[in-house]
Amino acid sequence: MPPFAVRSTTDHLAADQLDAWCTLFEGCTRIAALVPRQHATALGVIQRLRLVPDESMEAVIDDGTGRLRVVWTGSDPLNGLELGRGLRVEGTVSIDGGQKLMRNPTWCVVRDPYACAEKERDKDRASRADKGLSARR
Repeated sequence: MPPFAVRSTTDHLAADQLDAWCTLFEGCTRIAALVPRQHATALGVIQRLRLVPDESMEAVIDDGTGRLRVVWTGSDPLNGLELGRGLRVEGTVSIDGGQKLMRNPTWCVVRDPYACAEKERDKDRASRADKGLSARR
């Protein structure tokens, strides 16, 4: 059966912004450092969502060091999953077709990385204004 919905985004945060966002959360392993057949907690920005009715729900997350495919089998759409949102997942890592994968992990939506990036830009602009520097880039 063909997938019901495939959505993806090419909107990316700058690597340093994504790195700063990831440091806000303790206990997470960067995707590049995930080891197959080990239990881990990972964090990333949802870059792709795919729903195959009565089969699975899939998300691809990116933390700036790599991408992780996350699949929930037998799932209806999971509430709260949206492109560009932060997602924290915990489960066992595997490799499928050369790509890192977690099947049926526990998960939670976390603080919006884009809002955090905007907050940092506003802080930087305010700091520049306080020093008499132009806020233009």
